[in-house]
Amino acid sequence: MKSFLSWSIRAYLMLIVAVAVTPALLMVAVLGVQLRHEAIHDAEMEALRIAQSLCAQQEYAADSARQLLTTLAELPAVRHRDEAACNTLLAALLKQNAWYANLLVAEPDGMIFALGTGEPRFSIADRKFFRDAMATRAFSSGEYVISRSTNKKVFHFAYPVLDDAGDPLAVLIAAFDLDYFGYLMVGGRLSSDFTLTLTDHKGIVLFRHPATPGIEGHTDMPEMMAAMSAPLDSDTFVATETDGVRRFYGYSKARMAPGAPVYMYMRCGIPVKTALAPASRAAIQSMAWLSGAALLTLALAWFISSASILRRLRKLIAASDRLGTGDMTARSLLPHGRGDFGRLAAAFDAMAQTLEIRERERDAAERDLRESERRLAEAQRLAKLGNWEYDVSDERLFWSSEAQELLGPACGESTLEGFVQHLHADDVAPFLSAIGTAIAGGLLETECRLRAADGSEQNLYIKGIPNQENGRTTRILGAIQDVTERYNAEKERRKLEAQVQHAQKLESLGILAGGVAHDFNNLLAGILGNADLALLDLPPDSPARRSVHHVLAAAHRAADLTKQMLAYTGKSAFAVQPVNISALVQETGELLAASISKKCALRYELEDAPPAFEGDPTQIRQVIMNLIINASEAIGDRAGSITLRTYHGFYDRLQLDRSRVSGEARPGEYVGLEVADTGCGMSADVLDRVFDPFFSTKFTGRGLGMAAVHGIIRAHRGVILVDSREGEGTTVQALFPSLARPAPDAPSEKTQSFSSLRGEGTILVVDDEASVRLLAATILERAGFSVVAASDGREACKLFELRSGAFRAILLDMTMPIMSGMETLEALRRIDPNVKVILSSGFNVREIDLGSAGQSPNAFLQKPYRSAELLAAVHAAIAS
Repeated sequence: MKSFLSWSIRAYLMLIVAVAVTPALLMVAVLGVQLRHEAIHDAEMEALRIAQSLCAQQEYAADSARQLLTTLAELPAVRHRDEAACNTLLAALLKQNAWYANLLVAEPDGMIFALGTGEPRFSIADRKFFRDAMATRAFSSGEYVISRSTNKKVFHFAYPVLDDAGDPLAVLIAAFDLDYFGYLMVGGRLSSDFTLTLTDHKGIVLFRHPATPGIEGHTDMPEMMAAMSAPLDSDTFVATETDGVRRFYGYSKARMAPGAPVYMYMRCGIPVKTALAPASRAAIQSMAWLSGAALLTLALAWFISSASILRRLRKLIAASDRLGTGDMTARSLLPHGRGDFGRLAAAFDAMAQTLEIRERERDAAERDLRESERRLAEAQRLAKLGNWEYDVSDERLFWSSEAQELLGPACGESTLEGFVQHLHADDVAPFLSAIGTAIAGGLLETECRLRAADGSEQNLYIKGIPNQENGRTTRILGAIQDVTERYNAEKERRKLEAQVQHAQKLESLGILAGGVAHDFNNLLAGILGNADLALLDLPPDSPARRSVHHVLAAAHRAADLTKQMLAYTGKSAFAVQPVNISALVQETGELLAASISKKCALRYELEDAPPAFEGDPTQIRQVIMNLIINASEAIGDRAGSITLRTYHGFYDRLQLDRSRVSGEARPGEYVGLEVADTGCGMSADVLDRVFDPFFSTKFTGRGLGMAAVHGIIRAHRGVILVDSREGEGTTVQALFPSLARPAPDAPSEKTQSFSSLRGEGTILVVDDEASVRLLAATILERAGFSVVAASDGREACKLFELRSGAFRAILLDMTMPIMSGMETLEALRRIDPNVKVILSSGFNVREIDLGSAGQSPNAFLQKPYRSAELLAAVHAAIAS
């Protein structure tokens, strides 16, 4: 004890240093062992991570190939085996996907009939991928081969194209270029002393990094395949390869689906020496630092070590506590030196920074996922699209939230039977048949109608694909879309097409009727005029006068017929003035009271002072007469009533769209005439054709009465509304645009006698019809005028130019060959702007383009005309 007490301070310090260093040496040794074990574990995990990552990339590439081949299998060119179209398509895809060595389509017997590189045909019936695809009817992989089409090292995937019965139509093949594919998978990310090996299910090396001659295309080392044949899909082991380097290996197995056979192995190797080098360096550095510390004095070493260690540990502990509470911004705030604390601080800060980055990436990924889900939901909402799933085993239906919002109560049904109850009865059988097709392995595609609680219908487009396991359909995955708007738009389009066709038919008939009426008017003009002249020549007591009056009456009835034809076309003569509809109805009704059935009671509900509208009273009388007569005939021999009502009011677009007159009427104030009867009514078919010319339900009818009503109201820019049902009577409303001022009393007609219309001077008569020229000349000469006649406009212009100033007026036909009436009028006005012109036509003056004010005629004469009407028009033109 005394000798111990007599030790020098240096001895004590050395003893203390020795005592202090010994545990440290033990700690360094233990730490070195731990670092070695950690380095081994890290190397194994790194190799395993790389192998699993590359396996995931391989599975992604296989899935991409599956998607590509599945998409191609749905194309008509593939399904119809169109060789030219398939070659073009596959060549285009090869240009866009450099990792494919080739894309091919084979017949069920293995003979290639289309490929992206365009080489000649050959057979692949002996290839594994082809045999597996034909046997399993599913996506299949191959093995290491030298491609017969490209002579490259390739790995194949195959997918069968099946018909509706599940039989193969063809087989699609994607050949991966292993060199390019391996480069894509490695991508320059591995260290130079790392190895990566890809083998197929037989152990044939598909790819090796770094490239080693004599390895690729040959069988892998047996001990390697034995280690990778363990039950686990991913694991690690240690082995020495042919280059003599001992490595830690991680491997992963690639399968087409869970439980499917392995078709590829991924193996990554890290040299043991490289993996353990950091741990060895750390142990050596620790020993060096400890040895240096032992040379310091005990006091100085104790003081400095205690102060420094405690301060740094407190910072690391504080930073660790902050990190543990979730503060990813926590840092040690210690300098990153080469010492243990420096490296520990650097490792801690690096770990904290990595955790912070991963936290930010995770938050960003979650935000992106939420945004992607939001966009998908918005797109489905805009497209009125939802998802559904049907579990075949328990017959349960599952609906997405979009589908529930789309369909409402129908999505509350979780069984197929419950959902079918909401469908239209006619659509139940087709829908169940489509479900049966999908269960059998086919594609589900159908349209059906969903009945809502309020009685409305929703048109749905439903599509689904079967999900099969072991050749049996277990689920059907599908989408459902609301196509009601598209269905209604198509329905409206067909309705508009029918309306256009109907309008075109009526227009064609109108053109025919107008042409016939125009020519007929020329004939009637000769009959009426000559009959008038005959009456002038016959003595008052002549027996022939009665026959001539019969001729005039018949001609007037024929003229009325042509007026009806022209009224249908909208080209009848109009004497436009403000019209009092109530006065016209009262007057016309009283005239017809004796003509209609005695069992019909006429009832008047007339507005006292209706607003005026612009129209021709004669034409409006024709409308009233036809409506009253039709109503009387609808009642027949039964007792009934006809109600005549006049009114005015505002009509909006919805009301006007019911009009039977083609053309767009504007919303506004209208003056209305309503004729309602208690007769037999009309069926829908008759109602649709009631205004067609030459259509009649009466045995002796001409079918022009309601057509004339249609034409007159159309010419007045009016509207016709008809409500009728069989056995319930008919109500017809004729609406005319209001002038917003009181209507005058009904006008009285004034007539003039032939003798009061005599005159003098020369009149030039221009008409291509010889009978009309002769008639007009005779009438004018009888009235005291002299007449010069011309058969066309060119002759008239020559006569007028030669005798300019000699003619008091010119009677000019509107429709002539060589030069029309308006062209002739324009030429005459160029010769003499003050020439007096009476324009004559079988058409309505409102339908004739009179050009500028300077080209307007001085008077208009509607054919057929009587003698007094011709003379009145001539006197009016001369006096204008």
